[in-house]
Amino acid sequence: MKFGFIVLAILFNCWIAFAGRENPLFLEYPITHEFTLKSGEKVPMPFQIYDGEAAMFMGTASLSALKPILAANNLLPARVSAEKGLVGLYIIHYTDTVIGSYYETFLSVLVNYQQPTRNDIFKNYLDIVKVFMPELNSDEVEKGNLGFFAWKLWVDSDLAMRTGHEIWGYNKTMAIVDMKTNSMGTTFSLTDEAGSIFSASVKSVLIPLMYSFPMKMDFLSTTPVEIKQTTGRAIIRADASIRSLFESDVINFNPGHKWGKALLDIQFEPSVWIQTQNPSSVIFDPLLN
Repeated sequence: MKFGFIVLAILFNCWIAFAGRENPLFLEYPITHEFTLKSGEKVPMPFQIYDGEAAMFMGTASLSALKPILAANNLLPARVSAEKGLVGLYIIHYTDTVIGSYYETFLSVLVNYQQPTRNDIFKNYLDIVKVFMPELNSDEVEKGNLGFFAWKLWVDSDLAMRTGHEIWGYNKTMAIVDMKTNSMGTTFSLTDEAGSIFSASVKSVLIPLMYSFPMKMDFLSTTPVEIKQTTGRAIIRADASIRSLFESDVINFNPGHKWGKALLDIQFEPSVWIQTQNPSSVIFDPLLN
């Protein structure tokens, strides 16, 4: 089945993203106003991300471990198999945004809002992911009503941290996000004032082993209750490639760090690797929950 998708990718995938500020997405959803931070700094809204590169580890986690975390935030995990939920760990270098460039690491959980959301946003995306994660086969995933819980974010920009806090209530803290790519592959590390959180390395592979596709997502996400809980809409366009993780790919979570331990406690098992180029995003004003 994977081979079939690879052939389709090679023969038929002719979609090309408009990179940077020329993306039609920003004409469709132009900046209309500003949000004034407590410092007096102005943030153009809706928030626009023009370019960069990103990678994501996607995998399953224990439903029983996720439920109390999400219950404390008035949410339910989306059941992707009998005992599993879906977790994503993103590492992103935004090279151009309305507040400049910065690195971000983003930990999210797929949630079930139990009411109609933007069902079409996940249809093509999850159908592709299912090829590499056959366990994504549940009534909840098929039905839709899905979105993300923005559990934790780390950034290397004080302005990005304050913007996330004040506009949406993201639980953002400062960290050193390191991402390096060469001919051998890509390495990552995330370190904050308490120490190393995780490190990872992913090997380069032959192009036919990856399936390339246009990532088009229009989705809702909810922030934690710690700062202020909101639910908001975001749109993403990017050139994406996906493959299964191999035994030679390594990701290590530090059990001595609060968040490294949290990832181990939920039994996060990454099995899919997604890379994106030319990500363009619009993040809209939130609604208070």
